[in-house]
Amino acid sequence: MIRVIMFDLGGTLVDGQRPFPHVPDALGAVNSFETADGQPLRSCLVSDFAMADPPDDPARVEAIFAEYLALLAGFGLAEFFLPPQERITLSTHAGVRKPDRRVYETALRRLGSPAGLPDCLVVTEDAAHLAACRILGMSTVRFSTGDDWLDVLLRMRLLVAPASVADGVEALRPWFAVRDAELISVAEPISAREAAVRLRVPARDPDGRPAARLVDTLVSFDDDGRVLCLTGSGPDTETAAFVASLRAAGALGVAGRPLAPGVTHTEAIGESGEIVARRRRFSAM
Repeated sequence: MIRVIMFDLGGTLVDGQRPFPHVPDALGAVNSFETADGQPLRSCLVSDFAMADPPDDPARVEAIFAEYLALLAGFGLAEFFLPPQERITLSTHAGVRKPDRRVYETALRRLGSPAGLPDCLVVTEDAAHLAACRILGMSTVRFSTGDDWLDVLLRMRLLVAPASVADGVEALRPWFAVRDAELISVAEPISAREAAVRLRVPARDPDGRPAARLVDTLVSFDDDGRVLCLTGSGPDTETAAFVASLRAAGALGVAGRPLAPGVTHTEAIGESGEIVARRRRFSAM
């Protein structure tokens, strides 16, 4: 059972000088996750940064830690790992670099968690580190540039507690929000394969004025926990075919992310509770 999620920073949460799109939404949701047995899930940041020289110099270790915390604050991510003395571990705290098991064991000690390495999920872009973590018995999720962090959030939800309604709400709320819909509730039971949800979606009143309506839809998930499709109350095969054609052509993006070359539309949720396409630009360049 996963009780602790350990995040990498560079290349995973941040891209150069800024967080990847939707990272704050994902970290905020994870901080509200529960484990499969209903206990609060713990999360922490485990990062290589700089090693103290000599490695056992406490003053130098603290100076490096202070430098790292200032960097994290500049990214706007410090609030998600409080208190930092518990929830942030650098390789210099362990005296070795990742993926040495002592780094992750040090992180668990600083976190004050009784969990063992098999109870941990590691999230990083580094394939070699993930391979080493799997040898240690840890679960892993690889983030690749181009991944949407809201999809990564859904993958973590699948691994942590797919039957948890609370986790389902936290993971799906930002996914729907960037698609112009407000998640109202998730019904029980929820599973790794589907969830029945109620949404508030934009609509028009009989006079054509902006309004909103409540709609029920069924969310289907793929093998990685990502949203595969929505089955709303008013199927529109023409709309579904148009969305599918845009997706197949690489022309359908996600709101809140920079429009990649070739993307002309972004996903939204229509009045029937299904995925629709909203045009963002006419040129594919």
